[in-house]
Amino acid sequence: MQAYESVLWYLKFIGLTRARHETLSEYASRIDFRFQDEQMSVLTNVYHDLYYGAKDPVLPEKTEGHIQKMFDYIHKSSSSLR
Repeated sequence: MQAYESVLWYLKFIGLTRARHETLSEYASRIDFRFQDEQMSVLTNVYHDLYYGAKDPVLPEKTEGHIQKMFDYIHKSSSSLR
């Protein structure tokens, strides 16, 4: 869950702030559209499952890869802003 919160912080840091009215799922959809991928929605679903206890606390396979991809997207995006 800390990795997901780090992704949220990093997105905010580069100016992709979550609006007050947006749910995490809505925000994830907007981020997915921005990066033309579904990584943020996948991570948000895992976060929801872990946070609300609906699933086994074991991270699904490839979760670390999704997190790394999001950080890569964010890093590339922040580099283009400079």
